Amino acid sequence: MLKPIIDRKNLIPTHQFGFRDHHSTIDQVHRIVNFVENTMDKENVCSAAFLDVSQALEKVWFSGLLLKLKCMLPKQYCEIIASYLKDRYFRNKQEDAS
Repeated sequence: MLKPIIDRKNLIPTHQFGFRDHHSTIDQVHRIVNFVENTMDKENVCSAAFLDVSQALEKVWFSGLLLKLKCMLPKQYCEIIASYLKDRYFRNKQEDAS
């Protein structure tokens, strides 16, 4: 249900391959390799920065994210996402520990 809105409003850039149909990690690797090869063939300089975004959700400023989403998505979707993000906690119990 959310995907048609995302597609219609072009909320995900074409160079982002996550959460897009028919776009895999391997496709992204091929895109980058092609770009580097073309740049080198033209004897131009090519530089890149790679970011490790593991555990990115734990570092997101949720209030800011929700403000941005309110500008892009229908109210009911924002409310669902907000209910998922607010007041979340995690508890781990190992053996007899309390």
